[in-house]
Amino acid sequence: MRVLSAGAVSRELLEGRRSSEVARRRVWRSRNDRTSSTSGR
Repeated sequence: MRVLSAGAVSRELLEGRRSSEVARRRVWRSRNDRTSSTSGR
């Protein structure tokens, strides 16, 4: 079991949050493209 400093823990949390945000944004963009192409907007 690793013992991480507070800085390392916070950085890992930030990295995880950022990656999840990027994934969510990618899914949202693809969904937007699909809806816009079907509605012809």
